[in-house]
Parts: sequence; C-alpha cells; structure tokens
Amino acid sequence: MNNKIKIGLLCLLLGTTSVSCEKFLDAKSNSSITVPSTIRDLRAILDHDIEMNNFYPGPLEIAADDFLLTDVGYWSIYQEGQDAYTWNDQGIQGAWWSIPYKVISNTNIILEGLERIKEGNLKERQSIEGEALFLRGWALFYLAQTYCMPYTYSDAGDGLGMVIPKSSSTVITEKRASLKETYTQIIADLTKAISLLPNQQEYVTRSSKLAAFAAMARIYLTIGDYKNAEMMVDQVFEIRSDLLDYATLDRKASLPLNMDNNTEIMYTGGSSSSSFYILNANVYINPELYKLYDDGDLRKEIFFEKGKQGYKFKGFQNGEQTGFYGGLVMDELYLIKAECLARKTQLTEGLSYLNKLVRNRYDKLKFVPLTAGTGKELLDKVLLERRKEMVCRGQRWLDIRRLNKEGTWNLTLSRSISDGKVTHNFVLPPNDLRYAFLVPQKAMIDNKYIQNPR
Repeated sequence: MNNKIKIGLLCLLLGTTSVSCEKFLDAKSNSSITVPSTIRDLRAILDHDIEMNNFYPGPLEIAADDFLLTDVGYWSIYQEGQDAYTWNDQGIQGAWWSIPYKVISNTNIILEGLERIKEGNLKERQSIEGEALFLRGWALFYLAQTYCMPYTYSDAGDGLGMVIPKSSSTVITEKRASLKETYTQIIADLTKAISLLPNQQEYVTRSSKLAAFAAMARIYLTIGDYKNAEMMVDQVFEIRSDLLDYATLDRKASLPLNMDNNTEIMYTGGSSSSSFYILNANVYINPELYKLYDDGDLRKEIFFEKGKQGYKFKGFQNGEQTGFYGGLVMDELYLIKAECLARKTQLTEGLSYLNKLVRNRYDKLKFVPLTAGTGKELLDKVLLERRKEMVCRGQRWLDIRRLNKEGTWNLTLSRSISDGKVTHNFVLPPNDLRYAFLVPQKAMIDNKYIQNPR
C-alpha cells in the first residue's frame, strides 16, 4: 500500500485554515473565517498534510553540525539562514515561529468544533480528537526545542517556556508560560491522545497510538526521563517492532528509501522551512560524520553520494527531497531503548537491541556484533550509532542540547566562513544562551513577550 495520502480539500478548509500563521505574530486575523460545521470538515483540516505534517522548524538542522555550507553557499542564502547557521539569530525570521503555531491554532479549531458538532460515530470522533491533541502537543514540543533552553524533568522549570494558546481565538492574550508548564502541557496532550487514538492508521500522515507512544519516547528522552522513555518504547514494541533490512535496498538509486519500501515509518512529517538549506547545491555532509561509516555499513551508500566538493545527502526517509525528516521511524525506538538500558548498565539487553538495529544496516558478511564492558562504553556506542542513523532528521540539535546540559558531552560547535579577504570564525559553547533562538521581532512588538536573554 502506498502510504502517501492525497485528499482533495474542501473550499471550507481553505477558509478554515486561512487562520493566519501571522496571527501569533501580530494577534490580528480575518474575522470572516468560515467555521467548520461537519465532521468531514474537521477531518479535512487534519488531512491537509502539506500544512499539518510539515511544520518542523528549520534551525534544528541548520544550526547543527551534520551539514556544512561552502563559503559560496553561505553568501548565497538569505540573512535569516546565515544567522541561524552562525548562531547569530536576530529574530527576523517569523515562519519558524508562526508555522507551528498555525498548526496549534488549527488543532484548537478542531477541538472546539468537536464540542459544537454532534454528528459522527464514537470511533471517528475519538480519532479526530486524538489526532488534534497529538499535533497540538507535538508542535508545541518542537517550538520548545527552538525557542526555549533545554529542560530536564528534574529541573524547577521556571525558565521561559512557550506561549500556550488556550483557544482558537484571534485575540492573543496569553504570555509565555514557564518551561515546566510548557512540558506539562505537551505531555498532557500526548497522554490524552494515546487514550483516544487507534493502534495504527491506514495512512502514516495520520497519528496513531503507535505514533503517540513513539513521540512520547522522544519527548521523555529529550528531558532526561529515561524511565518513561523506555516505557514508551515498550508500548510501541507491544504493537510492532519490525526493522527494514537495508541489504534489500538499491544503494545506487537516487533515493533508496521511499514511502513504499520504508516499512519502519510510523508517522510522517518534515520541515518545509529547512528545504532551502538541505537542498542547497553548496551544502555538504560534514566530513567528520561521513568518516564514521566503515565499508561494511550500508548506510554509507544509502545515505550519501559523491558531489563536486564533498558528499551530498540522499537518504530521505520518505523518498522526498525536501527539508529534514521529522517523522517517527522504528529505528529511533531501538536507539532510545538501548540508551535507556545503557544508563542502567544492563549491558546484555542493551547490546541486544543495538545489535539488532546495526545488523539490519550492515552487509551481513561484514557485520561484527558490538560489545561493551561498561555502561559508559555502551552509551558511547549507542550515541555514535544514533548520530550515524538519525541524519537529516532534526535530532542532532536536540541531542547536543540535552547531552551538553546533563554533562554527558561538552561539545563546542564552530564554523569558519571566508568572504574572500577575511575568514570569520563562529563558536557556540555548551549550554550557551543561543541554544534558544530569539522570539521574532514582530511577535515581540505586537504581543510584548519576554525575549530570550543574550
């Protein structure tokens, strides 16, 4: 079955989703917006996958270190891209803020519509409510990874969080919540979504219980709650745990992975706002990353191809050359499970999960099972495989943030850009305040939010 979903949108949807993504910047909107009146209308909003599944903020990949721009490439992109790349954000890019908030606004329209619209059977209504809650929490989580400093579940959490819209009202009155309040809302939405969603969906553009468990595993891992992260993985594995053998793929194909052959995809989504960077002719894979793959590793050919000045990325999980892939894929669950076990020094079980994944990524004649004598050694190997596996998925930035914060890493990022006369050097130390991007200037002017410190 082709997992892509193509749905013709209603004229009403065009009106409904015209709730301007700028409204979270200037608190103004068109008061003549059409109000959804049927279950079909609500479903159409959710199934507008171009909008609802592609909101992931671009800087999560642009600011990380898996991709590098040549000097020519740097000077060819617009200022907001240059600023994100060199950690010199000035708050002039509004889309990275407004696109996820548009998704949140749409989900609030859906949830309010369910209270007003009484038609539809219970199963259908529960699925729509669950999908809306999933997206509301998921979009808020990604906003927090962009505009908030890293948070761990044991923190007091009184730092600056996100604005949490309570309704679809065009009048924005909420101010920034605390970090703890932000993550409490994220987890509450996803938890309720789990209770409403079916185990799996016909289309991977729609969230399911499987996807919600996987999303929660990512969220809990990000905030250092390894007990709950592992618990969420176990819930996924009760439903399914299959991996794709990369030996079955055509390594020479221009796009070896796609929606038809990548059976590991549980929920699909991407970052339309990072495509200008990922697809730039002058963007290449960091040579340090490429060197991590040995000759028996099939990902070396499946993910990369030789370009004019280095290696280009071609391992898009869904076979679509866009921005980074933000969806939920089974491989990540094996890595989360292995990391949680490593942190408990459960070496045998942790190695079992890690080796099962890696075995499906190697030439069987060249695969040598990984070993580890300590929890730290296993953790290091898990994190190495995590970097090799999760390329162009927006996760490297999240990993640097969380692992620097907890002290597992002490990684400083650096860039060098030449203008032909002078070489400009840029550095981002661990836990620097620039790990939280600035709230867009327009939002600051119109809504008087508290700005992230510098």
